[in-house]
Amino acid sequence: MKPRGELLFRTPTPFSLGGYAETQPRPSEFGVAGMLRSATMDLAEERGTPQNVLEKIVGRGKEYTTYDFCWKLVGPYLMRGNGTVFYPIPFDVFVEGGEERRRLRLADWLIPQLEVVDGGLKELLAPSAFKGESARKEYWFASSKLMEEYLNGENVFDESDVVRGESIYRRMTHPHVKLDREMKAVEIVEGEGMYFAVEKLALREGWSFIAGVWLDGCEQPELDKVRDAFLDLNGRIARLGGEGGLVSLEVRESKSLLEAKVEEDAEIEGRVRLVLTASAVFGNGDKSSFLPGLSGVEGCACARALVGGWDYAANKPKELRLGVAPGSVYYLERIKLSVILDRVHVHPDYRNVLGSCLIAKRWL
Repeated sequence: MKPRGELLFRTPTPFSLGGYAETQPRPSEFGVAGMLRSATMDLAEERGTPQNVLEKIVGRGKEYTTYDFCWKLVGPYLMRGNGTVFYPIPFDVFVEGGEERRRLRLADWLIPQLEVVDGGLKELLAPSAFKGESARKEYWFASSKLMEEYLNGENVFDESDVVRGESIYRRMTHPHVKLDREMKAVEIVEGEGMYFAVEKLALREGWSFIAGVWLDGCEQPELDKVRDAFLDLNGRIARLGGEGGLVSLEVRESKSLLEAKVEEDAEIEGRVRLVLTASAVFGNGDKSSFLPGLSGVEGCACARALVGGWDYAANKPKELRLGVAPGSVYYLERIKLSVILDRVHVHPDYRNVLGSCLIAKRWL
């Protein structure tokens, strides 16, 4: 997904007139899924895609808030050039020091005690959210090389394998005034124009967004036509984000994303890390707990995130859920990979969109 200009990925928190809408460092999972569905529907009208095939791609629900299609979203992530994928850095990897001298290592002391709070384990903020000598509150992204080493149980990493968000994109603020569309004039309240401001991102040269589409849930006889429908999006222009943001699409069959490399039938004994590479909403969406109902969960280095957005079809906000931020790490014992990768513990309404994750070896 190569941006054709500045993009707006608003946080799900509401804001009022006179307020400020902050943008996220990458599109939401819902935003990418919606973009793919919309682009596919537009193409289907041109090419006469059969209804049974279209339903496998966009789902049978009448609203965009349903995700009952046959494919699963992986990501989205950032990509440099045409090869290196950058993931949200795991929350138990410390980034210490400034630009000239950085040190990357696992922070084993973050492995928490089993302290129960409101039906869930006590939350620990990500190291990147700490201020002071340990780390600064910034967005950091880890290269696929660092992630491979992390998954294989390494403890110290090369500083060149992380990138700070500000090196990837620029943030720009745009003021707006509220318009009265009938009067074709600016709305005035108590002698002042009604205004607000939004923040947008512009990716730096050579960067783009990337996401994967798993077709494991799509079966014959429609599977080949579903694959072809996604590949037909190659070279298309699609809307992504708010205020009419546009991206050009490059679509190809690939196994480059790490999640696709994990052997689903493998079993891991002992202690492992479950690393979320995208947002997730676990269980039944109970706001008292944001941890998965997995047996053998020993704790987490994790942070809460509000998951939501705007439903363009219904022209109203989506239901706001309390979820978990990308980069959150869960410490597990005795768990099957197939259970995790199937997203069994993600809320059933969101399993095809949220919950991309990886399994890393051991914890102390």
